[in-house]
Amino acid sequence: MMKRAHFFWGSVLLAASPAWADVQNPSFEDVTNFISNSQDTMELLAGSTAMPGWTVTGSYEIAWIGPTNPFGLKAQAGSYFLDLTGYDTTPTGNGVTQTLTTVAGENYTLSFWLGSDFNYGIPAAITAQAGTKSQTFTSSAVGPNAWTEFSLPFIATSTSTEITLTGQTGQHYIGLDDVHVEFVPEPLSLGLLAADLGSLALGCLILAVRRRRA
Repeated sequence: MMKRAHFFWGSVLLAASPAWADVQNPSFEDVTNFISNSQDTMELLAGSTAMPGWTVTGSYEIAWIGPTNPFGLKAQAGSYFLDLTGYDTTPTGNGVTQTLTTVAGENYTLSFWLGSDFNYGIPAAITAQAGTKSQTFTSSAVGPNAWTEFSLPFIATSTSTEITLTGQTGQHYIGLDDVHVEFVPEPLSLGLLAADLGSLALGCLILAVRRRRA
């Protein structure tokens, strides 16, 4: 009975934990409101909510870019991506934000891909913020259309967490694509799962042996 109860509660603990804090439109592929200009890009001004799931932050604008753009740039995932420098002569300080449902006290990891291209000036940098945790990530990848993945671990402090990605360094291009937030289980939960699986396997083995003897 104790083994069965242990398996039950361990399973409930894991089932109740969220596998993902779902990011809406993580790769900017929902083009419901995308209005292409002649260069297959769309200007999104500060405060814009035209891109599903996201609000543009900063004082200027960013560019939502499609697959037929003439700049030699391609998405890391899917067909669409962002340039956080936009079209303005003051390229940094602009970004996107979204509020997610989280579980207070749980561990998560915010991950994203930062795009850089030596044709448009390197390095490129993005400041990622999740709740009160923030860090600036820089890519100096030498090459055209280079994508580098970065991640920021954080602990949720409430049932909702705001994530924000802001361009910090870049002359004419700071790419952003494929944003995700993943739940990270505690080591104790993983230990319970291993113990539960071991107990279940042993129970199945004993039951099989008894059936053979019968």
